[in-house]
Amino acid sequence: MPNDRSTPTTRVLAGNRNPAANRGLAPAASFSDVLKDLSVNDEGVDTWVRPTPPRSNGTRPYIKFQSIDITESSRTVETSELHLFGVTKAGYSILTRVLGFEHYFYYPAPSGLLEADLEPLCNYANALLTPSAIGRPSNLPIQRIELGPQKTTSTARESPYLRIYLSNHNEMDRLPIRIFNSAKCQYRNLFRSRQGSCEAQVPYHLRFMVDTGINAMSWLKLAADKYEVVPEAKRISICQLEVSIQYDDEHIMLCSTPDNRELFAPLRILSFDIETHVPPSGAFPTAVKDSVIQIGNMVSTFGQTNPSIRVVFTVDSCSPIDGAQVQSFKTETDMLLAWKKFILEVDPDIITGYNITKFDIPYILNRASALGLTQFPYLGRLKSWRQVLSAPFAKIDQFSDCPGYNGRLLLDVFNHIRDNYPDLRESGKSKLNNVSKMFLGDQKEDLPYNQIPVLQSGNADTRRTLAIYCLKDTYLPLRLLTKLECLEKEIKAAKEAHVPFNAMRERSSLKRLSQNCRNAIARDYILVDPREFFKPEVKTPRNGL
Repeated sequence: MPNDRSTPTTRVLAGNRNPAANRGLAPAASFSDVLKDLSVNDEGVDTWVRPTPPRSNGTRPYIKFQSIDITESSRTVETSELHLFGVTKAGYSILTRVLGFEHYFYYPAPSGLLEADLEPLCNYANALLTPSAIGRPSNLPIQRIELGPQKTTSTARESPYLRIYLSNHNEMDRLPIRIFNSAKCQYRNLFRSRQGSCEAQVPYHLRFMVDTGINAMSWLKLAADKYEVVPEAKRISICQLEVSIQYDDEHIMLCSTPDNRELFAPLRILSFDIETHVPPSGAFPTAVKDSVIQIGNMVSTFGQTNPSIRVVFTVDSCSPIDGAQVQSFKTETDMLLAWKKFILEVDPDIITGYNITKFDIPYILNRASALGLTQFPYLGRLKSWRQVLSAPFAKIDQFSDCPGYNGRLLLDVFNHIRDNYPDLRESGKSKLNNVSKMFLGDQKEDLPYNQIPVLQSGNADTRRTLAIYCLKDTYLPLRLLTKLECLEKEIKAAKEAHVPFNAMRERSSLKRLSQNCRNAIARDYILVDPREFFKPEVKTPRNGL
């Protein structure tokens, strides 16, 4: 990232995660010494890829994994699927495609409606919605309708409600409007007045979590012989394991506390940082004109002392760095495409860094767009999923505006610091250099901001100096992540909110909705949908297929 323009002293303390410091040796004068020392303690890591799963012997034993993200299939898919991304105890990435979990909402049943009316009503509503689909049950939007007593507050009297099940969860935002909430249903002239629906506001993946009790980062167990291994040709993800399973509470089981429910799988954590060209005027760089010249990366496993992968990608030559791999390229385009390949090979579960949601991620996406690299922004775990900025080349004002990585967790240490340490929100106090001094007794490499283009335009040795600076900016966030227990705190907050980890940043409104849903279940009532939920709106998806 660009230097924060502070003026640190030239002596850099290695901090308590430097093995040399732990042995009581003198502090390192440069981060190059720390990198060299880290290499001495490497555990023989000579590849970027995850450990390879054993070959199948034809059996389907149970699979236990920690679910790190729960998403739902997009509008381009005809059938509803829930996508459970996770990591096994052995460190294999897995996608579990859950089929057959039914999405539903409630609508007040009019006086005079009987059980015998439910199937004819279902047929009537389907005919209104999709006349051309009659006779083809698999294409009908409403799967079935049930009738039963419900109440909308804990103290209200029960009254009859329809429970309407959908064939495709993506129909939810249009079906209540077109048929029930819009008073278009004229079945037997019973629906004379417009009523409000209930729980149509609950997203499909949240409905799954609320109804099953599956929480953020839950350990799950797929029963033996109850899942199907997805053939290579039909896989939709880059995960090492991909299986599909029909939903049943005996097929997908929550692991109990004695089964280490609260422990972490060996999660792969990638910290990265970019360096960009700096305009001669010294102005802040813009992705339209100013190139990305280096990308520093460090990969560690949760609970691991040192990062096992340390690599820097550079435009133009760079002298070797003891303790780190150097990947040099002739052009920025070549470097960006190689970095994309690196991401997919490493297949991280968590992506972190410092201020990456407001700078590094949007900048690198915008830069790839400026270069016409249409194949670049496919960095998540679904093959067809693309990172999309809602406002390309515009300034990112909110952390939630930055697109994440499908199937991977995104944790910006800068955002965590500002959320959890209010005293550091003042201007300058939350910069990486200041935060590192405060919590680690360490700091960034001493490199004035205006020296970045000078070093880049020099020779292989000067670019090595810049690369070490860049690598340090990936190392410090990893140390802060561990020292401040950022991941543990963020997971605890997601568990308390009972929403997916990534939703805490991307869709904070789900926290209140999830709480309301759980309160309603505990007190045996259903949630009335707000009127604004059914106001027509044009949505431009940030992330999508």
